[in-house]
Amino acid sequence: MLSLQCLFLFALLGGIAGSPPPDPVPILRLPETPEELKLEIEAAAKSAEIDEPQALAFAARAVAMGKAGKNAATRVGALDAALRIPLRKKSADLAAQRDVLWDLVIEEDAQEGVLLAPLVARNLKDEARLEKLRKKTKAPELKATFAYMDLLPQINKRDRNEQETKDLIAAIEKLKKEHGSVADPMRKQTWAETCDGVLFPIQKLAIGMEVPDIEGKDTAGVAFKLSDYRGKVVLLDFWGHW
Repeated sequence: MLSLQCLFLFALLGGIAGSPPPDPVPILRLPETPEELKLEIEAAAKSAEIDEPQALAFAARAVAMGKAGKNAATRVGALDAALRIPLRKKSADLAAQRDVLWDLVIEEDAQEGVLLAPLVARNLKDEARLEKLRKKTKAPELKATFAYMDLLPQINKRDRNEQETKDLIAAIEKLKKEHGSVADPMRKQTWAETCDGVLFPIQKLAIGMEVPDIEGKDTAGVAFKLSDYRGKVVLLDFWGHW
């Protein structure tokens, strides 16, 4: 005769004839991350055009994730995910969801320059929020980004006069001097490199300036410079393979 202990063991193992198997233990899914949400948004956009209800559902998940986030990476990542939701038509409701995340991040993560600078440079257009973040942050990456954003109207202006160009060059040089060693997270280089890249066409490629010298090899592999042909008629043929 089986002891009570044996019967109990057989019951636990499902060893009693005719007894149904135990229910499987449910596998709890870990909370989603911003990267997972971004991938889901990207996949949805590739399979079909995202409509407003889908966009708002994604945004609601991003807001919930941001509010529950316990660190800057999660909160800023949730904002980034919301900003990546592609919707062709304007949606006040989607904009409101994004604004909730902007306000959260500005309040909680204003010192996270490396994380925030790319999003601010690309996406933050609201003047009141820009000013609030500008006053609140001490992050050098954001300070440099704001200084550069202030110069963008003149950088993009096509009909600058001579004095405006001189003033712009001086302002860019000042930015380089004050923030040159700071990282430019959006371009993945230093602000000194970014400033040099902006200065080059202003100082070297304006109409009427001497063409910068270029070097290369001809079809026979012989090195040459454009300056070798100074004073001669030169035909430049740009071509490539696609």
